[in-house]
Amino acid sequence: MEDNATATIDGLPFQLRVRQQPLQARMSGFSPKDRRPLDPTPIVELVPLEGQLNDFTNLVVQATLSNVDCTPYISTTHNNMTGCPIATCNYLLDDQGNKGYFFCFADLAICTQGEYRLQFHLFSLRRPKVLASLYSDIFIVYSPKSFPGMKESTPLMRSLARQGERVRMRSGRD
Repeated sequence: MEDNATATIDGLPFQLRVRQQPLQARMSGFSPKDRRPLDPTPIVELVPLEGQLNDFTNLVVQATLSNVDCTPYISTTHNNMTGCPIATCNYLLDDQGNKGYFFCFADLAICTQGEYRLQFHLFSLRRPKVLASLYSDIFIVYSPKSFPGMKESTPLMRSLARQGERVRMRSGRD
């Protein structure tokens, strides 16, 4: 499975990659009060292969739920993914102090246990077409009784949170 995709934006080549893969989640309820986000927070990064973007404010990434075999997940009874599936581009420092274009999905939750992938689609709000797409690794959604618990926040999440990015922090040290 490809772990990155290339795109051309304003004539400059870029690579889209999943910087932080989701690994697990506790099965979520359908109400916002019972939302259990993916752990860790999925984070997509747009990496310039040459040059820098002058205007990144019009870039968004949309996440959609897919089966393990990369086919679209289709439910006939309900929407299995809740939360905000759109992330805007933020120019921030990563945990190593390097500047980057990041898209964070801190509010995505899955309502049915099983194994899934996310598909990420990069769009420019100025153009009505997908510029690049890629899939996450496989992650597991557990029933409430079998969920092993949330992991501690990653260094990348802590770095982005210190700069104002809204990500869910875990552990008393965060």
